[in-house]
Amino acid sequence: MFSLQRGLGLNLWPAGLAVLAFTTLAAAQASRVAGAVQGTVVDQTGSAVAGALVTLRNPATNRTRPASTDVDGFFRVSELPVGQYEVRVQSPGFSLYTNYALVVSIGRVSQLTVRLVPALVQQQITVSEQPSSIDASQTTEATTI
Repeated sequence: MFSLQRGLGLNLWPAGLAVLAFTTLAAAQASRVAGAVQGTVVDQTGSAVAGALVTLRNPATNRTRPASTDVDGFFRVSELPVGQYEVRVQSPGFSLYTNYALVVSIGRVSQLTVRLVPALVQQQITVSEQPSSIDASQTTEATTI
């Protein structure tokens, strides 16, 4: 009985090694047909912008991949199919950043540094020529029924 179990263990060892090698090879092959994008998002002073939303969109397939920046302003999106991507970065208080020509290549990591600018503050003031409903020269109280 002991020799039977030992014999089975020896016969399974090459098969297990082959499965492990095939799995590793398949994972390596998958990374060869894709690329990655990583970078930092900073403001005009060069300070990191944490929590910015980074969206990569492939116009050919219309697939999007979102990511957000960490406390150091860093982001990474991996396993992207090769092609040209549109990059959009948005964060409250800043203008939208858009780059329409980021190319992702096989097995490469594209580096990107995004510098966000503060959003413009716009005010609208409306002036009307209608006189006020209060007559400053009137000192009596009036009631209309």
